[in-house]
Amino acid sequence: MKLTSDIKLAGMNITYRHLPMTRFLDDMVSLGFTEVELWGGAPHFYSEDITQTDISVMRMTLAERGLSLVCFTPEQCLYPINIASADKAMRERSIDFFRRNIEITVELGCDLMLVTPGRGYVDEDAGEAAKRSIAALIELTATAERQSVRLGLEVLRRDESDIVYNLKTLKEMVDSVDSPSLGALLDTIPMALAGEEPADYLDTFEKKLFHIHFIDGAPHGHLAWGDGILDAQEYLRQIKDSGYSGSLSLEITDARYSGNPFPAFRQSVDRLKAIKL
Repeated sequence: MKLTSDIKLAGMNITYRHLPMTRFLDDMVSLGFTEVELWGGAPHFYSEDITQTDISVMRMTLAERGLSLVCFTPEQCLYPINIASADKAMRERSIDFFRRNIEITVELGCDLMLVTPGRGYVDEDAGEAAKRSIAALIELTATAERQSVRLGLEVLRRDESDIVYNLKTLKEMVDSVDSPSLGALLDTIPMALAGEEPADYLDTFEKKLFHIHFIDGAPHGHLAWGDGILDAQEYLRQIKDSGYSGSLSLEITDARYSGNPFPAFRQSVDRLKAIKL
């Protein structure tokens, strides 16, 4: 679904986590979406549960509906995934988890996977956790480069990560890893909470801004557009003026929508398509 000649809007299945995957896909087609971001979580598509057949079926199911996969996002914000963990077993398990999901990204015919930086203990220097995250990302980008996969490092809220939570810390992490396969992934909620705007990220990262999670907030919450206080028109103007030609995913996760997510997507589409740029 095009918002401008260059910018496309993508649906994301995390909002449908209490409904069948096919319900999500059919709803997106009915709204006119041609792109989706795949959240790799149970019961839809969790990497620890799926088989090679499941991967093939997912790819075929998307193709049958004319849907392109713009980003694969394995579930990683809940226990037990944390590449910055001080616990060696947890950290190594997390790295192995991402390596497997890079392979799945390739098998899905996609070239972009979302990664998060993890976090340290609340009573330790965040710099130590950042070092562990950087070391893990160096390992993962080596794998990604061999597989021709880009990794989008997502900026998080301060309560989600003590090492990457604004433009400055995201830039420091991307620069420290220094890999052509690692770029930035912007989420408008932590961005707004940090007092920043899309132009700050677009100007800083340019072509290394791989993807955007584009949702409303108050400013907390991953809300449907119109249910929060963020300025969609100004954000879209900044994105358009920057020359960004990627996709914007509707990562609507607030629990209020989980029982009946379709109206949240329809409302967001109507609001965004009504904006004149």
